[in-house]
Amino acid sequence: TDRSGMSPVEFIREMMCVAPNGKRYKGKQATARKCDMFKKLGPIKASAFAHHPYSRGAAPNEVPTTSGYTLGNISALGQALDRYANATKNIASGMPVLLSELGYETKPPDPYAGIAPDLQAQYLNEGDFILYKNPRIFGNSQFLLRDAEPVKSEDPSSRRYWFTYQSGLFDAVGQPKPAASAYALPLVASAGTPDGLGGGTVNVWGQLRFRPNGTQGDTVQVQFRPQGATDWENNGDPIPVTNGVGYFTAGLTVPVSGAFRAVWTGPGDPPSSFMSREVMVQF
Repeated sequence: TDRSGMSPVEFIREMMCVAPNGKRYKGKQATARKCDMFKKLGPIKASAFAHHPYSRGAAPNEVPTTSGYTLGNISALGQALDRYANATKNIASGMPVLLSELGYETKPPDPYAGIAPDLQAQYLNEGDFILYKNPRIFGNSQFLLRDAEPVKSEDPSSRRYWFTYQSGLFDAVGQPKPAASAYALPLVASAGTPDGLGGGTVNVWGQLRFRPNGTQGDTVQVQFRPQGATDWENNGDPIPVTNGVGYFTAGLTVPVSGAFRAVWTGPGDPPSSFMSREVMVQF
């Protein structure tokens, strides 16, 4: 079996029996790739196309500089599948895309690879927002829930000791990383239109992922802390959560740059509460 490396872009194209010029392979080139299997068995029968859009330590919105499909260019994957569908009929056009594995390793615990734990929390939230805006993506699976144990048979000071994945929301002994709460209540806030006086509009998106789907009556209070200040203040009225899986969006206005957080308060006596990570917005 040939185990030489092949980029996802090339692999998917070759699997669909499409040449680099965008046309179907024919003749000897088609025979070499066993493209006649599609004639014998028909097109690929699937409910979705699964992909792992890993980008290692790159930001979710960063377009890969080499051949691949990451969150930074994930729309290109669906577009490519549709081109191959139209060229060959070997796959259905418009097939949904499932991101069946995605995560960011953290350093620590791995001393050799990964990103800072706070940055992991940020990237997971920003990645979720990218996927929320892409109607082609119908699912995304976090990998891992808990860091894998190191390879105990290896020298603890070696890279091979850390060969396993440290991309969990919790470390190997179950202690939460910042990503654990950020994943449960993701929040993204971005500057909108500046007012010319140091502030402006802010677009807010988030999700009550920790709440059961279809929950009725939830609200989220977005709070603001001006840059340099220590106290938080409510910004606007509580946001009703009407989406069946807990998404919420809002447009807010602030007089200066500062930090945002979302706070959910639940029923009970005393009431329960849950808080997002803090997100800084600069004008």
